[in-house]
Amino acid sequence: MRDQRSQNIAPYMEAVGLVSAVWAHLELNFDMIIANLTGGDAEAVGCITMQFGSYYPKLSAIIALCKYRGVSKPIIEELKTMRGQLADPAERRNRLIHDAWLIKGGHVTGKASHKVRPARDQTLTECESLRRAINKFALKTIRLRQEIKRELATSSQTCP
Repeated sequence: MRDQRSQNIAPYMEAVGLVSAVWAHLELNFDMIIANLTGGDAEAVGCITMQFGSYYPKLSAIIALCKYRGVSKPIIEELKTMRGQLADPAERRNRLIHDAWLIKGGHVTGKASHKVRPARDQTLTECESLRRAINKFALKTIRLRQEIKRELATSSQTCP
């Protein structure tokens, strides 16, 4: 009986794990951008950014550092746009990962949540769509990091 139940919920657990892993990659990219902008070591930067409660303060720090370091306005504007666009995927990811799952007879029947934030049942298709959306942002941050590094390399301003 237990094996059958595990098989029924395994695809959901896999979907949650994939969304979580892609989000972690996105946040690591933010940390690496901050390390590049500060001239700091990525592990030390991670100690600082781990204290931030969400992606929003990381992107705000990146934007402030880009302004300080003289990074071009188009990159800064793209970062600002990304900060706003990530709100929905971040909320969907939080609900997927942090809400309690309701399981009956080995099948996911819904999700329990606070009344303030009603649960939103997410099908496997929706989970995959969320993973792809977050992955697009992760890939965009890789490109932005390379562009920022190029600009810093040609800039006369150095980190203090």
